[in-house]
Amino acid sequence: MVTYLVAYARIQSDKDSEILLQGVYFGGISDTLEEAEKIARECVNTVKGGTILPKLIELTEDHAVIDGLLDAFEKFENVTAYMVDADNTHKRNSKR
Repeated sequence: MVTYLVAYARIQSDKDSEILLQGVYFGGISDTLEEAEKIARECVNTVKGGTILPKLIELTEDHAVIDGLLDAFEKFENVTAYMVDADNTHKRNSKR
C-alpha cells in the first residue's frame, strides 16, 4: 500500500531581490494520488505571499513521514538554488 505525503515550500524574494526558502511545511497524508493532489492544490491556494511549491512523496512502509519531509526539504533547497542561479543569470544578461 502506498501512502502519499504532501509537503510544500514557501519561496520568497526579500527587499534585496534575494530568493529565499522560507520554510517547508507538512500539508497532509493521503492513501490516493487524487486526494494528495487535492491537498496540494489546497495548500497552494491557501498560503498567501511568495511562491508556493507542492511536492508529493510516496511513503513506503520503511519511509517515515519525517524522512519524507527531510527528503522534500532537500529537494526544495535544490529548487531554490536553481532559482537563484537562474535569477543571477537573468540579471547578468539584462545588463548587457
